[in-house]
Amino acid sequence: MFDQPMRSKVIWDVDPSGDLWFLRSGIYDIHRVRLNGDTLRTIHVPVEPRLLEDRELERAAQDTPFSPEELPVHEPLIVDFRVDREGWIWVRRTNTGSSTPLIDVFDDCGRHVGSALSQLASHEPWLALGSRRILGVVRDELDVEYVVRLRLERNDGVPVVSTPCVF
Repeated sequence: MFDQPMRSKVIWDVDPSGDLWFLRSGIYDIHRVRLNGDTLRTIHVPVEPRLLEDRELERAAQDTPFSPEELPVHEPLIVDFRVDREGWIWVRRTNTGSSTPLIDVFDDCGRHVGSALSQLASHEPWLALGSRRILGVVRDELDVEYVVRLRLERNDGVPVVSTPCVF
């Protein structure tokens, strides 16, 4: 069985309260849903997916039963995401024009806190730990893997804190 390359997929995680967060990787809309089906929140980020070039489609179709014409014409926006134990959302997304993916961070109210380039974003596994920290694997220039723990802070080194939700 082959998974269609570049196909948008559903990605989900569970927050500390037991609610589900999910998205489709081709659209930057993250939904928080209760198990009874009620949608509690939707986070929309106005990012347009990148149109794939013919050579990229041909390369993606190699060694699969799909032809380039059968593949989606846009690159998925989201690689993966995690909800940490404090309800913060960490989104790994593709970064057009760079081989280094971006990590977008949203606080427990769903407000965008910031984005950062990170080599951590291109490797598995990775975990959102809470207390504004993530844990993952990076690879150095000699192809040696290291486990690293990164913390979220402002450019001046001050840790990022959450403010009360207004809703």
